[in-house]
Amino acid sequence: MNELRGLLKQLDEWKEQGERVAMATVVAINGSAYRRPGARLLIAENGQSAGMIGGGCFDQDVIEVALQVIQTGKPRLHLYHLSDTSVWGLGLGCNGSVFILIESLETAEGREWRNEVTQALTTKRALTISHAFSKELTFSRPFINEEVAFARSYHAGEAKPTPGGFCEKINPDARLVIFGAGQDAVPVVDLAGQCGFEVVVVDHRESALTKERFPKAAELILARSEDYRQKIVAEKNDYVLFMTHRIDHDALAFDFYRSCAPGYLGFLGPKRRMEQIAGEILGLDKTEMERLSPYIHAPVGLDLGAETPEQVALSILSEIMIRKNNRQLQFLKDKAGPIHAAEQLSLQTTK
Repeated sequence: MNELRGLLKQLDEWKEQGERVAMATVVAINGSAYRRPGARLLIAENGQSAGMIGGGCFDQDVIEVALQVIQTGKPRLHLYHLSDTSVWGLGLGCNGSVFILIESLETAEGREWRNEVTQALTTKRALTISHAFSKELTFSRPFINEEVAFARSYHAGEAKPTPGGFCEKINPDARLVIFGAGQDAVPVVDLAGQCGFEVVVVDHRESALTKERFPKAAELILARSEDYRQKIVAEKNDYVLFMTHRIDHDALAFDFYRSCAPGYLGFLGPKRRMEQIAGEILGLDKTEMERLSPYIHAPVGLDLGAETPEQVALSILSEIMIRKNNRQLQFLKDKAGPIHAAEQLSLQTTK
């Protein structure tokens, strides 16, 4: 379950309990900060919160402001300077600044946000949300934390950022389909769920395919190879793992998925095993393998020296995250420039 979906679930639970709720959103940063624009914190009227925007640096102050916003219904825009120890008395070491929009979700605008985002995630469509503020988001001049007016608009797919505002794109959950419900798949499913993937597990053994073993799986599909086309809806850019521990089963699952434009095809086992699947079992020619080569990872995972199932799961998910986020494998200490690329900050601000 991705972070936003988890926050919406918590919001639903609070609403069922009759709680009024506010939302705090990171809308702009300058320099180093704990979270990127789009990170959110939900605050219930009873003082409980869900999510994290400051790593504990200024979250408590945001919660106190949010409780006031719940009472007034008026949104506020606050600027936090993370290096300002004279104000917070904390040696945070981030040396950055963060704009936080704090709003009530009890207003018409708040209810619209909840409905639009829920619908986008449910229907698996991309949604771009643009914000235009009555105050300029500037880091170079003194800023007064106060009430703010803002307009929010929703667009399917891409949209041009609003100058001086905040624009974010909410993408559908990435889907990870795992063939094989063995014991080594359990930590893979758990970790993938924590990383925000929509996880689907496919196996022909009903006894192995249970919610007790795979609580973080979004879907469990009981199917043999002859049932795949009937029971599995392959989606473009699916991430797929073949770990049935049966070479013939992996071959049939691969044969089903290879024409579906997947984003990733990972095979447990040595390189020779993949060669057997492609050549000896399926008889795929050189042209077909060249087409699939960019997506095939065999053996799957990064060389972390993994031994236990949990370590192997970390190796596998690390590789998938690199592929998903279009990254190159490197130590962060060796990376020139900021940790997060500028294009990740889907916003326009005045510095």
